[in-house]
Amino acid sequence: MTRSRLNPWIHQWSRPLIGAIALAGMLDTAYITYEKLNVSQGGLCQAGCSVVLNSPYAEVLGYPLALFGLVAYAAMALLAVVPLFIDKAEKPDGLIAQTWTPLLLGALAMAVFSGYLVYLLAVEIQAVCYFCIASAVFSVLMLGLTLVGRAWEDWGQTLFSGAIVTMVTVVGTLGLFSPVAQSMIPGTRIGDASGNVFFVVGTESGESEAQLAKHLAVTGATMYGAYWCPHCCEQKQLFGQTAMKDVNYVECADSGKNSDSAQCKAVAPEIEKQTKENFGFPTWKIGDRFYPGRKSLPELAELSGYIGPQDFKNGFQICKTP
Repeated sequence: MTRSRLNPWIHQWSRPLIGAIALAGMLDTAYITYEKLNVSQGGLCQAGCSVVLNSPYAEVLGYPLALFGLVAYAAMALLAVVPLFIDKAEKPDGLIAQTWTPLLLGALAMAVFSGYLVYLLAVEIQAVCYFCIASAVFSVLMLGLTLVGRAWEDWGQTLFSGAIVTMVTVVGTLGLFSPVAQSMIPGTRIGDASGNVFFVVGTESGESEAQLAKHLAVTGATMYGAYWCPHCCEQKQLFGQTAMKDVNYVECADSGKNSDSAQCKAVAPEIEKQTKENFGFPTWKIGDRFYPGRKSLPELAELSGYIGPQDFKNGFQICKTP
């Protein structure tokens, strides 16, 4: 079949088809919303679907994510079908012509957003939800029909508008799910006084790490550092999440949580005089001496006179970032 014969058929039926797909999307997202709100979660939503609905990604602003999808599909259905009953003659400046661009941009935003949700399914949640995949397919189908469902005269303007909507959707989606993504990273967070997270300590503490940390605290050893310093996080990661809390730590950054920059400024001249180096992070004070740089746990044990168990489980690891 040639394109000249194909286009008129698509132009005639594109809006009813978009409306039908939007209706299917409404039913799909309505059921997902019901399952999310239904505590027992049974019925057709099993296995991977339940995993998805119980994940932090299933809610936005305290409401089921699928509920927003339901509203989006309802809007697409109205945009596609209602103008057919109002503008039967399909005037050049009528409602049908005026609603094609909102249809296209709405379908594009939904397709981009659905693409990110599929990425979350595959990479972050690692579960298969057929209802979620169906919703993504519906979004792509609607986008395809809006592209071929009419003769777009100014493709340059259309592509420009599409690019703007894509960028806004991507930025908005990443911003929306960024707090969720951060909460999904297990471990102790290191950040500034405003709550901005820079690093995450994800290692566990063994008995030897815990005993060394307590020994350092009892003997008055102190670690000077800054929340933005990757080597400071690496030092804490050697101790692990539990033991690092027992280490005497002084936050030297003015904007850090529980900052004591005054103490850091007071000891800086002595540190630089003794070490012959600029005061950097981390720096350890053990006894009356200062030791710059990240130290292995066996080194700290030797420098501090620790004689307890030394089967340390944590080796050097780069800290995770949110």
